[in-house]
Amino acid sequence: ISVRQADCKCKQNWYLSSNATSSLQRQEPFVADNFCSECPPFSYTLSTGNLGPESCLCQTSKVGVVIKGRGCGCPDGHFMDEEMQRCKECTQDVEMCNWGESWQQSLEPPGIIPGYWSPWNFSINRSSSSKFNGHMVYRCYSSSACLGNNTCAAGRTGHACGECLENHYGGPDGECKVCRGKPLVQAVASIFCLIMVLTLLQPFLVRVHHAGGQALDLKGAEIFKLTLKHVQTNLV
Repeated sequence: ISVRQADCKCKQNWYLSSNATSSLQRQEPFVADNFCSECPPFSYTLSTGNLGPESCLCQTSKVGVVIKGRGCGCPDGHFMDEEMQRCKECTQDVEMCNWGESWQQSLEPPGIIPGYWSPWNFSINRSSSSKFNGHMVYRCYSSSACLGNNTCAAGRTGHACGECLENHYGGPDGECKVCRGKPLVQAVASIFCLIMVLTLLQPFLVRVHHAGGQALDLKGAEIFKLTLKHVQTNLV
C-alpha cells in the first residue's frame, strides 16, 4: 500500500468497502464514493480505520438488537420502537414477529394476523415522517372481515373493518356487496305506496284527541314507521 493510500482511513462507524479493497489490491486510485461503507443501523465500531463489516458491533445493551445475518435487528417476538429507538415486545398471538435472519424486516412494523386490525397504514405511513411506536390493535368480528395486515374484506372499511363502503350492503362479517338497485326510483315508489295505503285505510284509523285539539293517528303512525323502514331498506 502506498503512503497516500495508508493515510486514508474510514471514520468511526464506517468500514473499508469491498470496492476499496479491490482497488488496494490492484493498486488503483480510490473512488471517494466507494471508499467507505456505513455500518448497518444500530451498530457501531470501536475506532476508525475499520477494514470490513465484521468490525460493526450491535448495540445490544443500549437498543436491544442482536446479530441477524449481516446486520443488527430485533430478536424474534420484538419490534423496533422508532420513537424510543429500542426493541420492544410484540403483542403475542396478534402481531407477526418471527424475523428469522432478516435484520431489515425486524426493524419494520410487524404485520397483523387475520381477525385483528390497526389504524397503522403500512403503505402510506412508511412513506411519511411517521415514526412507528407500536400498533393500537382492535379485535375484528372475525378473520373473514379483517384479512390480516389491516386489509379489509371486499367492500368493507372503517375501524376493525366494521363498516360497508358507500353503495354497499352487508352484515357485520365477510364481504359487503355492491347495491344493484336504483335508490331514487325505489324511494319514490315507496312514498307513493305509503300515500295510497294511508288513503285507503283512513276510515279505519283510530283517532285519539288531545286537550290541544290535535289528533294522532296511532295505526297510521305505525304504518308510516313500517313503510319508512321499507324505504330505508330499499335505499341500502
